[in-house]
Formats: sequence, structure tokens, C-alpha cells
Amino acid sequence: MRYGEGATELDALEALHPGELRRILKQEILRYHDADLDDRIEEQAQAFNEQLSETRGEVLARHVDELKQIRRDYDDLIRRANPELKQIKDRYDESFQDIQDRFDNLQQTIAEELEEEAPEPDAVDWAEPEAGDEDDDPLFDSMRDYVEQIDRFKQHQGKSTTRKARKKMGASS
Repeated sequence: MRYGEGATELDALEALHPGELRRILKQEILRYHDADLDDRIEEQAQAFNEQLSETRGEVLARHVDELKQIRRDYDDLIRRANPELKQIKDRYDESFQDIQDRFDNLQQTIAEELEEEAPEPDAVDWAEPEAGDEDDDPLFDSMRDYVEQIDRFKQHQGKSTTRKARKKMGASS
């Protein structure tokens, strides 16, 4: 035998102990899975969205009277202009443009204030996955050679890893 007694392949492990490889792999992989990460990120995203909404409400509240007045002025102008609109459209274009300009300027001011006052997404300390539960002596380690790996698996099974002494061939005295 090239690798000593007890050397086995993964397919042999599966044949001798069906499901054992899957169980071992699942156990090892789950040590690195942070099951609560999605929930923590969702909570932080919700809090961030609430903060954005609150900031938007505060900025709009500062301009609510101006917005209402612009809307009243616009509605009043429409009521006055509609009966005469076909004949005197040109007479009101400047007034409509003035109201539109005031509204556009206010919208720009609101947008600038929102831009300045909105919290930065980078300022949030977003949740990250918890560190994995490292095993000091994992069942599989890609840094081990084949024989070392087999010895580790034997230890896992509770079997001895001592090698039998080999008889030298062709030795003469």
C-alpha cells in the first residue's frame, strides 16, 4: 500500500458512511454563515430610510406655506384666465412663467437643502458578517499532504495513526 493502512477516498467514505461527508461539510460551512446578517442590515436600512424621510419632512415643513401660496396663486390665476384664455392667452403667459419660475426656484432650493442635510449612506456603520468560528484543528486542511490528511481523519474516527514498521527487502548480513 502506497499510503499506509486505512487510506480512503471520499467516495469510499460515502459508501461506508452514507451522508457523513455531507454532514461534515455542512457543519464546517455553517461555522462561517452569519444567519442574522440579513436581519441586521434590514434593520439598519429601515432606520436609514426613516432618517431620510424625517429629513425630507423637516425640509418640506419649512416651505409648506410658500408651497401652499404658490398653489393658491396658480389656482387663482387659472380661474381668472380660463374664461378669457383663447382671446388673451398672451396676456397671462408672463404671469404663468413667473409662478413657474418661483416654483422651479423653490424646488431647486428644496433639492439643495435635501442634498446638504440628508445623511450620507457611507456614514452608516453597516453590519458585516460575524467572524467565522475557526477550528484550530479542522478535519480537512488543504495545507496537509495526503498522509497527514488521512491521519487527521483517523483521529476523527478515533483510530490509531501509528504506522507499522516495514521490513526491509533484500537486506543481507
